[in-house]
Amino acid sequence: MPKTTDLTLMSPVSGNVIPLTQVNDPVFSQELMGKGFGVEPNDNNVYAPVSGTVAYVAETLHAFGMKTDDGAEVLVHMGINTVELSGKPFKLSISADQKIKAGQEIGTMDVQQIKDSGRPTTVIVAITNTADYLKDIHVQTGLKKLKKQELLLFLKTLNLQTRKIFRTQKLQQKS
Repeated sequence: MPKTTDLTLMSPVSGNVIPLTQVNDPVFSQELMGKGFGVEPNDNNVYAPVSGTVAYVAETLHAFGMKTDDGAEVLVHMGINTVELSGKPFKLSISADQKIKAGQEIGTMDVQQIKDSGRPTTVIVAITNTADYLKDIHVQTGLKKLKKQELLLFLKTLNLQTRKIFRTQKLQQKS
């Protein structure tokens, strides 16, 4: 019997979770960067969506990437076209090669400053190695008040010889 591993992702911010196809950015909504989801944030706190190693932090602090121990590559992109804001609305306390845990507070984004600039505040999470890593995801959409125990989606991974086949399932939160 092949070995099965599980991966859980959390929303990196509190807010309304939407399907990636509804994000107002064609690169992400057409899933060109991989499958994932968007969140319309309702506060400024930013958390790690998964445990792993920080792969990079954008110079303008609007995005960061992580890699899990089993190889998932996760991009978190805060706001749309926010690279043009030169990092002003963002404060991140992480750096490349740092190990972090899912749910760990890692910074802030000034949602009001992004709104005042006329840009959407949508936070995007994409699994950038979707083609190699997963088959499909099912995201729990709707309003999320972030709690460390709350898991947004559950990825079930199955390794068969050298070829990986992945599928996801909704996580049924236990009371």
